Formats: sequence, C-alpha cells, structure tokens
Amino acid sequence: MTRRAQPEAALQRSVIQHLRWGARGDSWWTHIPNGGRRYPIEAAIFKSLGVRAGNPDLLIIRAGQPLFMELKAAGRKLSQAQIECHAALQRAGAQIETVDNIDAALAFLRRLGVLR
Repeated sequence: MTRRAQPEAALQRSVIQHLRWGARGDSWWTHIPNGGRRYPIEAAIFKSLGVRAGNPDLLIIRAGQPLFMELKAAGRKLSQAQIECHAALQRAGAQIETVDNIDAALAFLRRLGVLR
C-alpha cells in the first residue's frame, strides 16, 4: 500500500510546531476537524449538532480576538463552501487568512501578535 502525499497536513503540522514553540501566553489554538469522509448517519449527527461546511483548519484566539487560518497545498483553491464560510466569519468580525506555505503562515501569526 502506498501513502498519498498530504502537503496540507505537513504544512499544518509545521504551523502547530511553531505555535507550540513560540506562541504568546495569551494565545490558544485548535484544529477544526471538519474534513474527511463520514458515514451518512455520522454526517447527519454532526450537521444537527451545528457543524458547518467550509470551516477553516485552525482557530486561534489571541487576546480575545478570533483568528482563523486555512491551509492549502500550493496551487489549490478554496471550495465554494469555504469561500462562503470565510466571508461569513469576516462579517462577524473574525480575521482569516488562507496560506499555502509556512512563510505566509508565520507572517500572518506575527502580524497579529500570536508569535513572540
């Protein structure tokens, strides 16, 4: 069995390591585990509990401000559900950034004061 390359997962692991090593004390983060295939009954349960399509990969809270990060493999685009979700988050006052490399991710985190 061969393993499929997972560039988005590798990027996310790298971002998480930087958060573990260098996040300010007033920061908190978590992965939003919406991705992957689900059995139909499991998907229906999650939907009834409020899971919504298009959520970004990471939720970061810094000094009471919600920040979201969507991680994409180079050349990959947002889905329509992601575009709509990200627009709704921005209307609600959240900051969101889509990144496809570690430099862009770290620049976002530094710009918003998450990293020391």
